[in-house]
Amino acid sequence: MNRRLLAMATALMAATAYLTPGTASAEPPSPTQTLLDRMKKEQPKLSNAPNRPTMPARPKRSTFWSLGGQIVGPVSTVMRQPAGRSIFVRGTDNGVHHRFSTNDKWGPWENLGGQISSAVAVDSYFDSEKLDLAARGTDGYVWFKAHAAGGPWEKVGDLSIQGAPVIRHFANGDAIIFARGTDNAVWIIAQYERQWQVWGSLGGTVTSDIDVGWTSKVGSGVFARGTGNQLMHFPLFAPEPAWVSLGQTLASAPSVSVPHASPPSFANAENRIDVVARGTDNTVRYRPFVDTAWRPWMSIGGDTRGQPVVYPREIFYFEVAFLALGPSTNLLLRTYRPDNNQLSAWEDLGGKTTARPTPQIFLTGNPAGLSGEIYVRGTDGAVWATFA
Repeated sequence: MNRRLLAMATALMAATAYLTPGTASAEPPSPTQTLLDRMKKEQPKLSNAPNRPTMPARPKRSTFWSLGGQIVGPVSTVMRQPAGRSIFVRGTDNGVHHRFSTNDKWGPWENLGGQISSAVAVDSYFDSEKLDLAARGTDGYVWFKAHAAGGPWEKVGDLSIQGAPVIRHFANGDAIIFARGTDNAVWIIAQYERQWQVWGSLGGTVTSDIDVGWTSKVGSGVFARGTGNQLMHFPLFAPEPAWVSLGQTLASAPSVSVPHASPPSFANAENRIDVVARGTDNTVRYRPFVDTAWRPWMSIGGDTRGQPVVYPREIFYFEVAFLALGPSTNLLLRTYRPDNNQLSAWEDLGGKTTARPTPQIFLTGNPAGLSGEIYVRGTDGAVWATFA
């Protein structure tokens, strides 16, 4: 351990001494190990029913409508109270722009400033009234904004990253950020009492953006495509976490869904984590973690482009939904029922989409369970939406 890293680790250990039982060892733990130990002691913060507002019953999917704006890349979204939702985008000016809806009435676009070069990261698992944002800045570093608290943009450490970071939270509100470094390793940094500590490396060699399933189950953790195009997994809450290959040959970054972190409406959902990616044959490839073990890979089929997305739905019964872009930039949807192993046919939702779709589910207040919206970037550069 070099002197600089030793000094950082010593400072971090002092700041987090309440997490370390017993006396200090002769050589303090690394920042990474200290943070992994903290994860095992503090439960991740997951959303609950009040964070999924009840919305009016929605009509059947029929068309797309424009929410305006001029954006780069995908849309980020989170539910808000009362009965509202927010979308965050990177504008063509590289600033962060925000639009808020309550009771299905959208307010005007708001410029939140910043200069970013990635999608905006939000934590859909956390209390939306303590909403934080993160993104890769045009300088290559991670920038953070405590949006709900009205905080300014602030640089987080001195790590240069690739792609978009991922943000999650501990139960006390401290944020934790995951990012792919320019060395292709995955790095993490967390707050202690809302003050940033130092970056630590989880190692690995990844070749895509990352996603994080943020629960205390062994199957949760960090997911990315590895150097052999296989799905790589770092189980954050395992007794001895290390990178493992989950197989398959992938052509896109993975997308992760954690249904049991959602409202009690998912009563029919098993304790599961769902992961999808596009295969090298352009089909959607899917692997679930159920209860205590990874199930075999499934081919969901399709002729798709870009990065597919997975999300949970419940309309009288629980199902896993898959979104993907078709060869004509049209939006495709297919669903899978784990209770009877039944796949629906692919449904062509139409539209002209130029970035990864973003689904948002919410309660409808009727026996049909959950409904929602899907946000995409259209060929005109604006945000478009349709029913989920």
